[in-house]
Amino acid sequence: MRRKRGNTVHPLLSLLTMLLFCGCATMDYRGVQAQFEQAVQVDNGAGVSAFNETSVYTAPGYAEVLAQLTPDAIGKLDERLRPNAWLLRAFCQYRTGELQPARESARLGLAEPRLVPSSRDHILLLMIPGLVVDMDIEKGWKEKQRRLTPEQYAPIERDYKSVFELFSAAEQNIGAATPLSTQYYLYYQRWRVIQGWRTIINTIVIGDEGQSESARLAALDRARQYFGGTALKDEAAYQAGKIPEGQPLRNLINAQSR
Repeated sequence: MRRKRGNTVHPLLSLLTMLLFCGCATMDYRGVQAQFEQAVQVDNGAGVSAFNETSVYTAPGYAEVLAQLTPDAIGKLDERLRPNAWLLRAFCQYRTGELQPARESARLGLAEPRLVPSSRDHILLLMIPGLVVDMDIEKGWKEKQRRLTPEQYAPIERDYKSVFELFSAAEQNIGAATPLSTQYYLYYQRWRVIQGWRTIINTIVIGDEGQSESARLAALDRARQYFGGTALKDEAAYQAGKIPEGQPLRNLINAQSR
């Protein structure tokens, strides 16, 4: 089974168009959502390699949405639309590599008084910081030419734990108002990040190959302890198993696992 940090097709078109869009009260906001949908479609079409999920996206679609969804513009929207607008802004920033601004937009969305607890917007806004940390991990890994010493890996290990703590905080807010599709998206992201963690561990190098293998095994064991004694491979399978067979994200996982 191939495990490659560049093999996770981003399920934007099939999922985010379903997750992020809500009823709109103004034609202007409908137009912004339509532009976002178009950007998602182009992004999805570019996502033929598995790491476009977190790779910075440079086509103009998201930037055009960002140019319209300024903080001032969001502030003029109906209060019911603002959480969704902040979510679209945060996601556009995340996809274009504006990582800290994405976290700030998610924070502002979570602070909106009309945010519905446990809604899709609520859960996804809680997830954005974890996605940002994961992208930051990948960025640093690539800057190090996809080879890490144990010392370079140590802060990455801490960051991966932070991602799962943020995802767990999102899961703790799941309730009656949370669509199943949003829950499945969380499980998918957990599966995807675990796959990335396994891949990065396999790039730890120290001394000869025997020393490198020992360092990798030690890192895998620490990750296993973090998941309560469950190996990363088994934890990934568990997260995948929470998504029913036949559901689009489960089909995606199955395809990427071949």
